[in-house]
Amino acid sequence: MEFSEYFQTEFNDIDFSTKNKLAKLFEECEFENCNFADLDLGQIVFEACTFKNCDLSLVNLHDTAFKNVFFENCNLKRLRFDSCNEFILKLEFKNCNLQESSFFQVNLKNTLFQDSNLMEVDFTEAILLDSSFDDCNLGGAVFDNTHLERADFRTATNFQINPERNKMKNARFSSNNLAGLLVKYELDME
Repeated sequence: MEFSEYFQTEFNDIDFSTKNKLAKLFEECEFENCNFADLDLGQIVFEACTFKNCDLSLVNLHDTAFKNVFFENCNLKRLRFDSCNEFILKLEFKNCNLQESSFFQVNLKNTLFQDSNLMEVDFTEAILLDSSFDDCNLGGAVFDNTHLERADFRTATNFQINPERNKMKNARFSSNNLAGLLVKYELDME
């Protein structure tokens, strides 16, 4: 029996790609070792949900709502978070692969990215005020006209951010990773 709403439900080891239809609302649900790869999750609401060890690579997020959603050890490769419903969008990522995903113009205030692969992620025009990039690989990530006020990059690696093209007041960096702010000047750093 298929329900249109699930509340406080645990989903373990489920391959959702074999399901014909998904519910439209998941509230306070936990997903562990689930496969959503290549699915259309458009117009589904996930509220106060947790995803652990799940594959959501290449899913369609058109008008998907993520309200206080936590992802841990998930494959989130090539996702278009910029097509999500931005109303109350609140996300947190720990040890996730977000390679080649897009947050173009997305409001991500106070977002925690921890121990995650953010290589080639598009943060163009995103709002990342007070966000943290703890031990994240930002190789090839794009920051252009991005709001980075008070963002924490102290343990981030491989980023290249042009301070002249981004809003960076009070952003935090360690003395060990300042080279990522000087790349445009083609300096020989040793």
